[in-house]
Amino acid sequence: ACSRALCDRRQSSTACATPSLAVARQHGDPGGTASVVWWRRPGIKHSNNEMYFDIVEELSALVDSNGSVLSSEVLGRIQANCKLTGMPDVLLTFENPGLLDDCSFHPCVRHARYEQDKSLSFIPPDEPFELISYRARAPGQLPIYVNPQISFNDGGGRIHVMVSCRLLDRALENVVLTFRLPDEVTAVNATVDQGKLKFDSNTHEAKWELGKLVGGKSQSLSGTLSTGGSVPDSTATTMVAFKIPQIAVSGVKIESVNLPAETYRVSKGVRSMTRSGIYQVRTG
Repeated sequence: ACSRALCDRRQSSTACATPSLAVARQHGDPGGTASVVWWRRPGIKHSNNEMYFDIVEELSALVDSNGSVLSSEVLGRIQANCKLTGMPDVLLTFENPGLLDDCSFHPCVRHARYEQDKSLSFIPPDEPFELISYRARAPGQLPIYVNPQISFNDGGGRIHVMVSCRLLDRALENVVLTFRLPDEVTAVNATVDQGKLKFDSNTHEAKWELGKLVGGKSQSLSGTLSTGGSVPDSTATTMVAFKIPQIAVSGVKIESVNLPAETYRVSKGVRSMTRSGIYQVRTG
């Protein structure tokens, strides 16, 4: 179930619960009983009215050395930027609201309306703001496959890594694999099919920067590790970073955004993007 955002301490609970009452005050509420919309000043005018929304999701996962997903989750948020004249009421609907869980809202959102039909009804601030944050299930198949094989013996060690994009209709961007190696590792001598490999002897991390990774093609890293003749007691871990433009990996989509009570023309747009959160692959 979705939880409600907390109001600013300076505001009463009524101000958070019924922001639409501010419209009454704007139109001369004689008793002054309507709550103030403290996040928006009155009398705003824009020559170009527009509202844009960005769905931003972070995919976190823990994957074992055999490729099995031990845990995964998506944390998402919708960033809004509404430049609208007056005191406009915005109505946003989702194509699939059942995907949203553990939600938190900006105080401008009418929580009762969301509980009724899972739509977001609100009078927006006149500046960029976070409309909603949420948790969602990760997809059944993760978008990237990583198989790191790192082993050690008395003479040093070997490293072999395979990586591929599982998305057929789009590419992964800004792909970086970071190998956190044991302190005994003093050097990495390896070749890569794509990108470049760097080793930091101070942090004992090897970083493979691949850039863009297209679907249907694997890339590999292979080489040796120098350890000074000692066998490390600890194992290596692999951290994965990437970005997927124009997609919310959970499947969350905005169906419509409208201004039911306004007659002026409005430019509207919605973008989506997924990036890695804490994404770790255990080493075999």
